[in-house]
Amino acid sequence: MKTEYDVLTKDKEISCSEIVDDILYSKLGLKPANNGTRYLRDLILYIYKKNPYEFGVDKEIQLFLKERRINQNYKTVKSKMIYAINNARKDKLKENFYYVFKTDYDTYFISLKNIIKAIINMVE
Repeated sequence: MKTEYDVLTKDKEISCSEIVDDILYSKLGLKPANNGTRYLRDLILYIYKKNPYEFGVDKEIQLFLKERRINQNYKTVKSKMIYAINNARKDKLKENFYYVFKTDYDTYFISLKNIIKAIINMVE
């Protein structure tokens, strides 16, 4: 099924959502059943579709919740996403950190905005 996030590669067509899923679940070790991970995934795709170059996390979360008609406080959703990042499988995160972020493992880069930016850069 084609989506608006499809990317054509040499071998096959890959959707952006598949790329984001692979990075979040396989590479960074976030748990797919976690609500914060699901919000993060959808927020990344939302920002990518809109304007991936200039964004403020708080503002984008508020717009995302409003557009999707999600009846949650943005602070609650943001804390769920941060919780998902902080509770990712550390072994996968450390092992694949360089692959995703192109830099050595550093807890400085493990923030909501940095992760969103890095994943959007990989999708592009």
